[in-house]
Amino acid sequence: MKDVCDRKIVEKMVNDVMVDRKEEFAISASEMAKVTNRSVSADGSSYGNFDRLIEDIRIMSLKTP
Repeated sequence: MKDVCDRKIVEKMVNDVMVDRKEEFAISASEMAKVTNRSVSADGSSYGNFDRLIEDIRIMSLKTP
């Protein structure tokens, strides 16, 4: 898209995203949701990282007088 576009070009691009590529975006969002849910589950990477952070904070607080 160039710096300046007329109304028809913008309308076509919005229509392309909202109508023609709707299914593509829905599939992509669904896949991202699955990855996110796995990440935050009890055996997921985000869950594990958060667990390690809490443990590191506990260890650091024990070392501080």
